[in-house]
Amino acid sequence: MLYEARADWAISCMKQVRPPRFRLGEARVSFGLYLIGYLILICGLGYAANLMHIPTQWIVVGVVVLAGLGIVSGVKATKQKDPS
Repeated sequence: MLYEARADWAISCMKQVRPPRFRLGEARVSFGLYLIGYLILICGLGYAANLMHIPTQWIVVGVVVLAGLGIVSGVKATKQKDPS
């Protein structure tokens, strides 16, 4: 009987717990961190390509493509779910 009372209490407590609401500021921080990480990756790859004596025009093309991919994947990763 005591076990049933504890189980009922635990179930009622779980029903009252709501998931945390998404705050707008958190998405900006998350996207900002994502963007900083991608910029570090792009700079490192550009520097490595320069050390390998790859022509500058191809380094610029690679940087532009990687920047576009970084923005698209960053927005996709930090996008809010539709509440409906």
